[in-house]
Amino acid sequence: MNELLAKIAAWAGETWNDPVWSKVIAAVILAVFGSVGIIFNWWKAGWQRLLRFIGVRIQPPPNIRRINVEIPPLDLERNPAYPIKCYVTLQNASTECAEVRVSEYREQTVTLKRFVFNVLQLDFHGRWFPQLDGVDRIAVLPQQLFRAWVGIDETKFKQDQVNQLRGRIGTLALMVDGKPVDIDL
Repeated sequence: MNELLAKIAAWAGETWNDPVWSKVIAAVILAVFGSVGIIFNWWKAGWQRLLRFIGVRIQPPPNIRRINVEIPPLDLERNPAYPIKCYVTLQNASTECAEVRVSEYREQTVTLKRFVFNVLQLDFHGRWFPQLDGVDRIAVLPQQLFRAWVGIDETKFKQDQVNQLRGRIGTLALMVDGKPVDIDL
């Protein structure tokens, strides 16, 4: 028995050290592990379909990425009510559509003129809709950009001051599919 095990060990060592057979063995190992991954993914997708069929909704956690925070130049003609706006551009990095609403603003260093809810806009081919202000609730496609704005109190802050305070302006709280998501401005 020991002789047989010694022969098998010697053969395995020679085979493993052979430049061709070592690659064949590695390919077989990778194929086995890859098949296991495919089978488990298939089972996971199958279970999710079954749960949806019987009415159980599994919602992935919100995945919202901040892309940019921008304070455009003062525009009294276009925005007389809120001449200084801080826009935050976001992306739905999820694989599912997301319902987004604005919940609150928590100030850090910058106060608002007045907090309003109709501040959400969607990006369609580089254009923001609705154009002037926004709406209070939007449905965002996967990977789609959207933005929200807050109206800075122009009696207390200038545009240059707010630009220097980016990252410390405050926190915009969103509700994404009913779950809170905080965005630092």
